[in-house]
Amino acid sequence: MYVLYSSMSTLPHSYQKHILFWILAWLGQSLLFSGGTGVGFYLVKNIPIVFLQVLLVYVNGNLLFPKLLLDQKFLLYTFASFVFIYSAFLLSYPLIGISFYIFFPEISFAGDGSGFFFFPTNYWSILSNSAPYSLAFLLSSVYFLLHFITRRDSTSSEDQSIESSGEEDFTVVLKEGKTIHRVDLREVYYIKGMKEYVQWHTSGRKLITLHSLAKLDEQLKEKGFLRIHKSFIVNSTLINSITSESLVVNGKEIPIGRSYRKKVLSSFQALPFL
Repeated sequence: MYVLYSSMSTLPHSYQKHILFWILAWLGQSLLFSGGTGVGFYLVKNIPIVFLQVLLVYVNGNLLFPKLLLDQKFLLYTFASFVFIYSAFLLSYPLIGISFYIFFPEISFAGDGSGFFFFPTNYWSILSNSAPYSLAFLLSSVYFLLHFITRRDSTSSEDQSIESSGEEDFTVVLKEGKTIHRVDLREVYYIKGMKEYVQWHTSGRKLITLHSLAKLDEQLKEKGFLRIHKSFIVNSTLINSITSESLVVNGKEIPIGRSYRKKVLSSFQALPFL
């Protein structure tokens, strides 16, 4: 325990909180399922279960929630949720078996007797045995949604203005929730409008700020940015290729809106060709 405590004390405070939370989740679930008896059995069984819950929560928070749910791809988000939860359910059997093999070699665990690797299809079996993963996924989605709403509401209810830091007129100051970021516009690939807020896609990160895409178009067009769609502004200096229907920035294909097509194509036709 002392070694564990010493190792944790060297980690950033946010990491310490995450580790402590999952240790408490592991202990709490083990006590809950054991009913106070045979706690050691459930402590071992819940090692892989909590490990899979951790994976689901962080996959949801870093991949599915920001890329699908915030982009309003609800059907795809729902489908991906079921796939990841079912995958965790399938992985739980072999991992629990390995956990018992390490700590209780006298106990043989093989799920429902079908062996380590199998694909159960019984609805009620899947529903009951995948409950720890479904609950972890659902609660994480609620947490991320509330966190996002809180972060968004902590900004002004009015559109922010782009504030220049005066560093060659390309570095701007952006407010994401309570955090202030300095961003070099030359590293911004494109800006995606999402109702009352926008996503800034840069070379190293993504930021979500409260802005109007129309006002950003006015503020940034002198910096080489070009409105190509009702939902997209791109950095014209970082465009890889372009057709009449779409263009590619940083490997991502972005559609060109029909009403913007003439302006976009004329902007590039005015450039000298080798």
